[in-house]
Amino acid sequence: MRYLFTIMCDDIRRELGNKMSFIGVYGDKMAVKKLPETLRAIHLYQRWILASGEYLAKAELRTPSGKDLVSQENEDKISVAADETTIHYVAVGSPLKLEEAGKYTDKVTLKSGGQEASGIHTIEVVEKSESETPTPSTNP
Repeated sequence: MRYLFTIMCDDIRRELGNKMSFIGVYGDKMAVKKLPETLRAIHLYQRWILASGEYLAKAELRTPSGKDLVSQENEDKISVAADETTIHYVAVGSPLKLEEAGKYTDKVTLKSGGQEASGIHTIEVVEKSESETPTPSTNP
């Protein structure tokens, strides 16, 4: 089991031709107007390299103070066919109330046959003042 990366965004859509569209992708910071802020949803997309077999997956999201913001009660079952080498796992938190500034940590843990691996990603939530709002550029 090998974790590759995480994309955090507002929405994920599966398109024709087995394409994925990521809407509102966040970098290492998420700027909000004022805390607390309630987001409609947050989507986590993780890419893994796995051997064929059965896996159990569980997603968590923790606040900077260590409080569980999202924690699945039940694990998701994932089946990996023999001809697959990479899989993606999508977790959704909805709605999501952000109450404090700082680093939030999301973690997806996969288990199979006594083995366990985690994909961990952090994002910093900051309050953004009106003066920091970018001004749209105009072209003549």
